[in-house]
Amino acid sequence: YITKPFSARELVARVGAQLELARLRRESQAAIERSEAFQRAAVEASGVGVWELDAQTNQLSLSERAYELLGIAADCKDLTAAVAMRVHPEDSERFAQAMARALDPKGDGRYQVEYRVLHPNGRIVWLDSRGRTTFEEGSKGRHPVLLRGAILDVSEQKRLLEVVRQAPDFVGVCGPDLTFDFLNEA
Repeated sequence: YITKPFSARELVARVGAQLELARLRRESQAAIERSEAFQRAAVEASGVGVWELDAQTNQLSLSERAYELLGIAADCKDLTAAVAMRVHPEDSERFAQAMARALDPKGDGRYQVEYRVLHPNGRIVWLDSRGRTTFEEGSKGRHPVLLRGAILDVSEQKRLLEVVRQAPDFVGVCGPDLTFDFLNEA
């Protein structure tokens, strides 16, 4: 787009600048793609499911692994309701309270809760879910926008903890500061 006559030197400079911008865009895009691939590989290798809740619309998005951990079909239309139905009845209040705390504009936005889910095949899975809410300042004050987090199957850890808890012999686990992190009831 030329608006006035210019010299050959200026033309070369403009073309050179455009070529440099194109090169920088390609490099930036490649760096973003490498970073995303790295993150995907880390999530897949860890067995973690990731999720995101839009606090404005109550729309929930799940990774493929999160669907598996929660026992929800990939074609489910109302994920928020499906998750609520999967949470074990004895854990539903704790689950809801953790969510409310995380979305509270007066809070720090942290979300952490361990709860059980009931899979369609009757299997009970213990999950550890952690996340953080993003808040925005608006005309009506601070409000939650997104709650993003991760879930991990901790069923095996819960099972082993119960085995140790019921052991007939004294079992204690001591932390690096020599305080007891766990004592069974023996």
